[in-house]
Order: sequence, then C-alpha cells, then structure tokens
Amino acid sequence: MFWAILGVLAFVLAMQFGMTSTEWFSSDMYQLYGDQITVSSYALILLAGLPFSTLVSSLTGFGQELGWRGFLASALAPLGFWQSALLTGVIAGIWYSPLIMLGYNLTAPKPGARAPSIGCSVCASPPRGGERSSACVWMPAASVLRSVGCMDTSTQTQQAHSAGHSTRVPWAAVVVYTILACGLAWLVMLPLWLGDGLADPLTMPLLGAMMFTPSVAALIVTFTMVKPVKKARYLGFIPFRPVWRNIALFIGWPIIFLVLAFGAFFIAVVCGWTTPDWSASSLQQALGVNVSVASYMAVSFAWLPLTVLMSSVSAFGEELGWRGFLTSALAPLGFWRSTVIIGIIWGLWHAPIILLGYNFNRTDVTGLLWMCGFTLCVGVLLQWSRYWTGNIWPAAVGHGALNSVTSLTFLWLPAGFDAATSTILGAPGWIAMGIVIAVLALLKQPRRKLELALPARS
Repeated sequence: MFWAILGVLAFVLAMQFGMTSTEWFSSDMYQLYGDQITVSSYALILLAGLPFSTLVSSLTGFGQELGWRGFLASALAPLGFWQSALLTGVIAGIWYSPLIMLGYNLTAPKPGARAPSIGCSVCASPPRGGERSSACVWMPAASVLRSVGCMDTSTQTQQAHSAGHSTRVPWAAVVVYTILACGLAWLVMLPLWLGDGLADPLTMPLLGAMMFTPSVAALIVTFTMVKPVKKARYLGFIPFRPVWRNIALFIGWPIIFLVLAFGAFFIAVVCGWTTPDWSASSLQQALGVNVSVASYMAVSFAWLPLTVLMSSVSAFGEELGWRGFLTSALAPLGFWRSTVIIGIIWGLWHAPIILLGYNFNRTDVTGLLWMCGFTLCVGVLLQWSRYWTGNIWPAAVGHGALNSVTSLTFLWLPAGFDAATSTILGAPGWIAMGIVIAVLALLKQPRRKLELALPARS
C-alpha cells in the first residue's frame, strides 16, 4: 500500500510538472498486446494477483536485502544512519550498472513489441527480449555468505548454554490455563448466546476476539505460575534456527493444507458421502447475476496468499496458547501423549461457538465430538511443526492456511452440505490427515525434543 501511494504520487507529480503525457486510454497497451487480452482484463489480473506477486517478489528480493540492508547496513553502522544509507544507495546503484547500461528499467517497451514476461522481481520493467532474469537479485546474498566465510569467526565460537528440560508437568498451571482459556472464550461469546446466535452481526468480530483468549491465558499463567527462566523460548517465540525449516513451512503449509482440503473433498465424493456440484449452481445463485462463478473462483484463489497472511495473524492468538504454552508445559509427557491432551482441550475450547451450530450445524454434543476429532488430527501436524522448528510461527501460518483453504472446497459442494461428511473438518479430513500422521509415525517424527528453560527458583 505504501509503495502504491508513492507510485501514484510520483505519477501525479510527473503530470503536474509536464514530465510525462498521460495515456488514459492505453492505446500503446492495445498495440502491445493486440487481440490477446483487453486492457481492462489485464489490469484486473494485475490487481487480483498483486498479493501473490508481492509474495513471490519478496522471496527473490530477499536476495538483495540480505546484502544491502543486512551485511552492508551492519558493516557501515558506525558511520550513522544517514551516511551509511547514502553510501549503501550509491553502491546499490552502481551494482545495477550492467543492466541499466543496456537500457533496463528506464526504457519503456515500444509499441508493437511482444508482450513482456516476468523479469527481475525488484524492477518494474522486464529484461530485453522478454527473457526471465532473477539470478541477479541473489548476487548480494551470495557475496555476503562468501564474505562471512572469510571473516574472523571468533565471535561465533561461543556456544549457547543448554536451556534444560523440565522433568515434571506443571499440572496446576495447566488446569488454571484451561479454565482461563475456556472461561474467557465463553465470556467473549456470551452476547451471541443472549442474542441472535450466529445470526448476530457481532459474530465474526467476537469470533476474532475469542481466538486471542488462549494467548491471554498463556501469558497470565506463564508469568504468574510457571515463571520459566527463558519465557520467550518457553512460549515458543524462539528459537528461529535453523531458518530454512521455518521458511520451508511458511511456504509449505498453505500448499499442504490446500492438498489435504481438496483430498478430503475427493475422498468424500469417492465414498459417496456427498454429491459434488461441479457446475457450482448453488454458488451462482448466491452470487446473483452480476458476478460469474469463474470470476469469483479466480479472485478467491488469487487472493489466497493475502487471506493466509491475515488468517495467520488471528491464528497466532490461538497458537500462543496451544502450541506455545501448553505444548511446553506438557512436553515431559512426550509428543504423542501431549498431542492427544492438547487436541481434546483445544476441541472443547470451541464449545461456545460449536454449540451454536458453527462449522457442523449441530447444536448438541455431537458437534463438539466432531470438532474434537478434527483438532486431534490437525493438532498432530501443527504440534509437529513446533517440535521441528522449536517455535510457534510456522504453526500460526499453518493454522491460518487451514482456515483460509477450507472454504475453497465449499465452492463445489451442494447447498446444505454436511461438513462432518464432506470436508476436511469431518471424517474425510480425518482420513486425509491420518495418512500424513501415519507417515510421520513411520518416520519416527519428531526426532528432536523441545529445548525449554527450567522454571526459576523461588
């Protein structure tokens, strides 16, 4: 958003001072693309795909930033902010000289030229000839890695002290945490129970607030009862190394849960538990005549990276409790036993909303049982990520990805479908996730233990 505002402002200033002429009707674009695509469609695709293109560009842009804002900014820090920023900017500009001297970036595509392909991720214009070029952005990162290998590593010889392992479960803290988390959840959802239930306009805001009740409970119990020496490590904020494991799950979880969600959908179809609406007629009726199903689906998938990011923020409110405090507190029980306990508590925590008919459209204990089955399965996957990385950040992204991709399978489900037999939330999801869990068990995962700080001595 920040760069979009600056770009528009620069464009307006250029027009104001007569530095450019305005092509409002994009005749050059028509000449450039011919009959392949309309300008309005091209603009719509660019805007709809902006979150995904931003994500991809950020991954390749990291190759430069590790050099400029990483190594070089640290090396020049003694000069002060302004001098080091000026010097870094000059060096970065000179680094671009091989491309700039070929007319890169500052030369607009000529009318009649073929449509450009994706070029350097940090530059707005494509390379000549439409060739893809992204290796250049990783050169600063490679230089940093080489220089670090040749530098004096005496500062890296100090080894971190072992954080230690608690040999006992703080059961009093676990009980208080569970009561606090569940009690606060009921308190937040009380307006719905006293009002119109899920039809109440406050449903979604209150649901978002409810997701942060595990965090509140975790912070209270950690700081007042458990009192570990290294609270950040105990709650799962750190460690973040090895970094590649975190990055792998940040990218992998959305893909994994997308595959699991649609895998569960196809399991339900094959088993005859649901009848798919391949024409999406139910969706078309809901959309009306102004929006086509194809357009709605295209936008839904194009915006998926952004929805995952937004969902991860709210999912963090839960994960600080489940995969943060509770996973650490129950770590002495071992991975599998602690996972079962957390899965049950997590499922029961959903009672205030599930008993209103949320997710399963069941307002009795059966809806709660279905939810517990789901949290038991997905809890294994998310808790494995805490053990594998040592922190809760990938679990938060995985939780957010799950919340985002689940609704995509609803596009092909008939009206009034039963989530318990048609989606990843129910039996089909248990089967799909069960396959992954079986693979983890066969591979004897997880193989590493949580490094936790022992409680402080009173």
